[in-house]
Amino acid sequence: MSSIATEPTTQKDDGQPQIPVENPATGEVIGHVPDMSAAQIAELARRGRAAQPGWEALGYEGRAVVLKRMQRWLVDNADQVIATICSETGKTYEDAQIAEFIYGAAAFGF
Repeated sequence: MSSIATEPTTQKDDGQPQIPVENPATGEVIGHVPDMSAAQIAELARRGRAAQPGWEALGYEGRAVVLKRMQRWLVDNADQVIATICSETGKTYEDAQIAEFIYGAAAFGF
């Protein structure tokens, strides 16, 4: 069951209940996210823990390559990423660009 006030309004083809994501500036529904149970969340956490040894095995240099590739993707897709931030938060383009995007993209370059 969802812990937010909005009840799920749609289901995917697999029957998974969905929670609408609204643009807080307009109230428009811009997407949906799965309404996951505690067991589903626990399974995702288990999968993340199971993947961690492989990530560790990459070593510092290997992880740096992956993170730099992510940073490059963010920069190459900046307009799309910033537009998504705006629609999900209601922020202006400039605020999303400065407060979210630039800071976030910089975090991937170590």
